[in-house]
Amino acid sequence: MPTEIEWNPIVGCGPMSPGCANCYARQIARRFKMPGWDGTAHFSNGRIGKPMTWKKPHRVFVNSMGDIFHESVPFEWPENVWNVMGDCLEHTFMILTRRPKRMLEWFDTGRVPTLVNLWVGITAENQKAWDDRMTSLAMTPGAVKFVSFEPLLEAIDMHGGWLPNLAIVGAETGPHKRPCRPEWIDSLRSQCKAAGVRFFGKVDQVGKAIGPREMPKP
Repeated sequence: MPTEIEWNPIVGCGPMSPGCANCYARQIARRFKMPGWDGTAHFSNGRIGKPMTWKKPHRVFVNSMGDIFHESVPFEWPENVWNVMGDCLEHTFMILTRRPKRMLEWFDTGRVPTLVNLWVGITAENQKAWDDRMTSLAMTPGAVKFVSFEPLLEAIDMHGGWLPNLAIVGAETGPHKRPCRPEWIDSLRSQCKAAGVRFFGKVDQVGKAIGPREMPKP
């Protein structure tokens, strides 16, 4: 993620689609024996107030070690997260989920106001994930809406209908990485350029940067 710092008030997740097969967060959790990776998530009282201690503004990846909209997360937990984000308008918070329908359900409860410092995004590793998830993201309020095409596992056609503000694209890395063809990356870059979507390139199959790296300002 193109962020400066991570904040994990809720940890834990579970696999739900092909992109989860080699999840780096699950590997880290197993290595350090972290809770919440048995299909349930856990709330961390010790981490919830962390953004209030940072002395300069940051772009924050919320829940790099879990999915804040996992099915096991009661809506009271995200409400606590939203309250902190609302009190820390100097920071920009990025929330990424594979469960945008539940994210939209959360927003529809009206439990918290829309935040001007919140970016909301989905992961779309293949065409099915894009087709299944983009409609819910389109309906979700957020200052910036983004899609993380990572790990990119096949060519994806964004169809030219509703499109996000930002596309983050990257290949899978690590010892069990699956193929990511350069033409798949090039296609997304071209689609973004034609539609005026900002493109943030991470790394290709061999770890080489695939920019250009263009990020919206907080």
